[in-house]
Amino acid sequence: KENKLEEAANLWTKIKSMNEEFAQTTDSEFCNTMRSLMDGSVDMNIAVTNASNSNTYAVIIANENYQEVAKVPYTINDGEIFAEYCKKTLGIPETNISLVKDATANNMKREVRWLTQILQQYNGEAKAIVYYAGHGIPDESTKDAYLLPVDGYGDDPSTGYSLNELYKTLNEVPSKSTLVFLDACFSGANRDG
Repeated sequence: KENKLEEAANLWTKIKSMNEEFAQTTDSEFCNTMRSLMDGSVDMNIAVTNASNSNTYAVIIANENYQEVAKVPYTINDGEIFAEYCKKTLGIPETNISLVKDATANNMKREVRWLTQILQQYNGEAKAIVYYAGHGIPDESTKDAYLLPVDGYGDDPSTGYSLNELYKTLNEVPSKSTLVFLDACFSGANRDG
């Protein structure tokens, strides 16, 4: 409750090592919360390596709180955790990581432009990572997919960011590699439905 998750995680680990049955069966607010947060969670104990990827740049967009459509639970947390993995596990400098929470259409375009401008400066010697968590929407007539900014409309693909445009933009710029991670449903269903 006080955002002391690391302390709670350490306490939970001790409880489980002392009495696994208690940890799995006790119906207390603490045990229920810790079971839902910690068991199988990738949010804790992020691997730390000595990797150094100073020529890798990451754009992370985590859209959770939409203005016109349903909220997408946990995406801001997912974006923050992915940023931690980029730093701790992949060795990407924090200055090379752009995390945008609840991005508007213009925010999304700006981030892709920032990434492509950097890649151009490296003449094919840099790597790019794009991570998106949030709503995706399909265009029913063309079957094209769009990422939905927080100011977009779920029934109007023209307010989204076209995946075709994203891929085309990234392909036009030379890079050692470009990875795109999408945590979005393009069927119109909710993440938790």
